[in-house]
Order: sequence, then C-alpha cells, then structure tokens
Amino acid sequence: MTARDFALACCSIALLHCASPADAQQESPGEPARQRFDARFANADTDHDGRLTREEAKAGMPNVYKHFDAIDTARQGSVTKDEIAAYFARKAKERRNTH
Repeated sequence: MTARDFALACCSIALLHCASPADAQQESPGEPARQRFDARFANADTDHDGRLTREEAKAGMPNVYKHFDAIDTARQGSVTKDEIAAYFARKAKERRNTH
C-alpha cells in the first residue's frame, strides 16, 4: 500500500464515519472504502475537472464542505482527492497521537 493509498483509506474511513444516514444507506457494506470515496467524489465533482469547489462539496460531500478551508491550504477555491486525503490522514494521525 502506497502512502497515497493509505491517506485515501484514512480519508475514506473518516468521511464514511461522518456520513449522513442517507449516505450510509446508499453504500453496500462489502464495498471497499476507497471505491465509496471515489464514487462520492465523482458524484460531487459535477464539472468532472478532478476538483471540488466549495459549492460542489456542499452539495455532494458535506464533511469536506465543513472542513473546506482547512483542506484548501493553497486557497485555490477547490480541493482534490489528494488534498482531502491528506487532510483527513493528518486528522487521524493527530487523534492517534492524543490518545
């Protein structure tokens, strides 16, 4: 598993943990977290440019929207899968280090 895969897995777990009950009902329990994350990102990325704007995140990935400013460290007004994964991996690491 590469560092990127690990970060995306952490991100996926964090996003799924904070997903709404409606989101959870749409996901089959045997589907890998990475595929669910990729599908949710693709659905939210309405212009299919590989980036989520604040509006796309608000409509399709509310947990990303909630943390948008912290994820968008470059202040570009949009975030990529890698940036989302890096943010949630950092948060997961911080939680592990505080316990």
